Order: sequence, then structure tokens, then C-alpha cells
Amino acid sequence: MILEATVIDTCVIYSRKSLEDKTRQILSLEDQLNACSELIESNNLNLVAPPFSESKSAKKAGVRVEFYKMVNLIKTGKAKIIVTWEASRLARNSVDGGQIIDLVDNYGLKIITPYTTFDTTNSFMLWIEFGQSTDFSKKLSVNVKRGLKSKIEKGIAPIHAPLGYRNTSEKAKGEKEIVEDPAKWDLVRKWWDLMLSGTQTVESSLEIVTAMGLKGIRGEKVSKTTAYKTFRRIFYTGFFYVKGELYQGIHKPMITIDEFERIQKLLDKKHKQNPTRIVLPFQGFIKCSCGATITGEKKTKFYKETNRTAAYVYYRCTRKLGPCKQPAINSGELDIQIMDYLTKFELNSQYIEWVKEVVKRRGRNEVEAEKKIKENKTKRLNQISDMKMDLWEMKKDGLITEDEYIQKKNKILKEQGQVQQVIANDNFYGYLEKVLDDALDFAANLQKTFNKADPLGKKLIVQAFGSNLLLKDKKLEIEPKSIFIFLRKHQNQVNEGVIGSNLQLERQNSLNGSQFPQVSYGAGEGS
Repeated sequence: MILEATVIDTCVIYSRKSLEDKTRQILSLEDQLNACSELIESNNLNLVAPPFSESKSAKKAGVRVEFYKMVNLIKTGKAKIIVTWEASRLARNSVDGGQIIDLVDNYGLKIITPYTTFDTTNSFMLWIEFGQSTDFSKKLSVNVKRGLKSKIEKGIAPIHAPLGYRNTSEKAKGEKEIVEDPAKWDLVRKWWDLMLSGTQTVESSLEIVTAMGLKGIRGEKVSKTTAYKTFRRIFYTGFFYVKGELYQGIHKPMITIDEFERIQKLLDKKHKQNPTRIVLPFQGFIKCSCGATITGEKKTKFYKETNRTAAYVYYRCTRKLGPCKQPAINSGELDIQIMDYLTKFELNSQYIEWVKEVVKRRGRNEVEAEKKIKENKTKRLNQISDMKMDLWEMKKDGLITEDEYIQKKNKILKEQGQVQQVIANDNFYGYLEKVLDDALDFAANLQKTFNKADPLGKKLIVQAFGSNLLLKDKKLEIEPKSIFIFLRKHQNQVNEGVIGSNLQLERQNSLNGSQFPQVSYGAGEGS
């Protein structure tokens, strides 16, 4: 359809701004509109519609809403001129560019810019303009991808720094790194420690660190969504993902891979469970002899003769596995049995001080053992380096697919990270000594600690000393933890003179994770 000749002075304005234009210092939308308005006035044109203006890239066809509205208006014959800052504003892809040129050649469209007017006499120039714009977009895309690849290969994650880190602004583009944020680093690490303790949820730990002064990247309150995302980010281990592929970063790790995996298991476990509010310390924590869980109940009773109301707490079987004849037990009776259990493992102060002194003397031998471990780990690190090279050669030769390469590479990198963390870990025995000291100090005042603890504290104390709690015939059976069985037994042997002054603590119990034989004690029984 050829437009009528009576509308040669009708026009529309088109302006566009996109992100990549920043590098070319293209005028802002407002400046473009001002320049176009001056052109309309100087050429005595009639503007027939509000300006078509948008902030979108023209690299792909079919995405610019205002552009296609303008094209449809021109095709209906209501306007015959486009006033724009420059031709590149109209198109940066062959589809849209071809549509504009078709309007010029077959619909009599004219394009006016501050520098050039395009019509049927020089429409071939539009091919050059649009071709240069399309070429610029392609080169820009290639350069961005090349720069991104280079950055990733250097170990720099192409992301906005998460809480505890910051993006460096003082370095050149492409060289900017992610470094620790001194204002938030310690607080975020404390946050991870709270979660690693196993006593906090994401929500409760968030409340604690918020009260301690932790704020978001822009100074806002950290949201629950951000909190959950924080504990799912492998970035904190020194690694990062790009399109499913794992890379080792050059940024400082905040946590170890093992710590990260522990948190993932904790979050996955809580996600699968239906959250229930634990009102009583041992509700849902003890098993009945029938196999069902023990629940707690609070009941009140009114006494007419004394005109008073009393509250009672007792524990009973949930009977979710069928009928159960096991009787309920008063919470007071249960506390007494637990106290008897804890009493068996309370250590005297003289023994505790003696153990600590001998452990310190053994430190020298342990340091040598650690040195040998690190030597072996260094050899393994060299083997891993060879494995990565072999894997790359297999991919290059087409022996494995891209997906297989990524899967195997991710596995190798995780092992590499774990080995590097073992090598970097200084004075493991010193850490072990601290753990043992804490356990000894804790075992010195069990009864007082239990009596003063709140319901959650009581539950944690029992969890620390035993597992597999079973209630049968109103009697609680607890399986003690290996370390406390050993310490109590060893204290008895020392007191009886079975072991002399050379204390022989079982190193394997703490170092390689092996356990002492599990012994089941009924609460209230003798040692």
C-alpha cells in the first residue's frame, strides 16, 4: 500500500536507550527527545502521536513494544516521517532493519536525524548504518563473553558480592575482584557458626545477627529470603558455579567445604520435616519401647477443697504405631532419672586438671603426626592436578561428553578443595585439645548446668551426652556417647591405681572418628 501524498509533513518521534550505549555515551532519552523536538520545529513538521520512547536493546527482533507500535502507525498511513537522534536508534538487527528499509523503499517513509535525512534516494545508506550497528552488537557480545571467560579463568566470580564480601571498585573493568568486607565479615562468620551449632534455625539465627548489627548490602534489614540464599551459596567455601560448572575462586573462603555440606544436610532435613513447635524439652526426642515417639502434655487440675489449680506435665506414647499399654511418666520423675544418668559421667576437678596437663605434653607427637598427614595430602594434591589434566585431554579428544566432563571436574575440584583445606589447617591437635578441654569442663558441673538450663538447654545437654533415648515401663534408657564412657572409665582406673602417671588417652577416638564400644545404661543404675 502506497501512502497518500497529502500527509508528507506528518511525523513521529522515536528514541531509545539501552545498557550497552553507556560505553558510547549516547544521549539520554530526554536529550534525544529535545533534539528531535528542535528538528520538528525547524522542518515545520506535524507530530501526530506522543513520542515512542523505550529503554531496551535492539539486538534482538520482536522485543521492543514501542518500536512495533510506531511501525504499525506508519503502515496505516497516519505518519510518513520518523524523527530520531540517529539511525542506530531504530535497529541493531537485520529483521527490524530490513523492515525499516522496506518502509522507506515501498511506503515512502522518510527518516530525519540531526545529521542526515534518509529516503528512497539514499536508502542504501541505511543498510550500512544498520549493518554497522548489528556488527557492533555482535562484537560487543563476543567481547563481553570473552571478558567473562577470562575473568572466570582467573578465579573471579562474575557476580555481585554476597554478604560478608564486597566488589572492588578501585580496579579496572574486568579486573575487579571480590574481597572480604571488614564491616560484615566477622558477623557473617558468626552467623555460619550459629547454624553449625545445630541449635538455631535460619530464622532464629537471623534474629540474633540482626540484633548484633548485621545489615544487608545496601544497609537494609536482611530478609528471610536472603538468609536462606546465603546458606545455599557455595561461594563462601572459595568456589563458585557458572552454568552448572564449578570453579575455584581467588577470593578468601569464609567456611570449609565440610562445613558447607553440614549446613546443606541440615537445611534439607528441616525442609523435609513438618515444622512443629517444641513446647517441652523431650517432646519428640524419646522413643517408646513400642517404636512410636514420646510426646509431652500439659494438663491442669482444679482442687475444690483448696480452691486452687495446679499444672502437671507428663510424657506418654503418641500411639501412632497402634495401641500401646506403656504408662505415662511425670516430667519430674523423668528429670530425676536424667540427673542420675548425668551423675555417672560427672568428673572430679583433680582428674580434669591432670588430663589437661598430659594432653599438652602429648602435643609434640601429634604435631609430627599432622606433619606426615599434610605430606601425604600434598602428594594427593599433585595427583589431583594430573587427574585434571587427563580429564581435559579426554574431553579434547572426544572420549567423554561435556556433561561428563563437568560432572567429573566438579567432583575432582571438591576433593581438591578439601585437601587444600587440610593442608592449610594449622595445629589440628591444638583444636582437638580445645575440644577435649571444653568436654572436660562441661563434664565437671553437669548437675548444676542441667538444673539451671531452660527446656531447650536441657535437651541439648542430654543430646551432648547420649543418644537413642528409650522409655520402657517408666524407666528411661540412654546410650552414652563414647568419649564420656571412656573418660569416666579412665577416671575410675586412675583412682583404683590400674593406670599410672603416664596417661594413655585413646587418640583414635577423636582423630579418625572411630567409636568406643557403645554401652547402654539405664538411668538410675550404678556405674
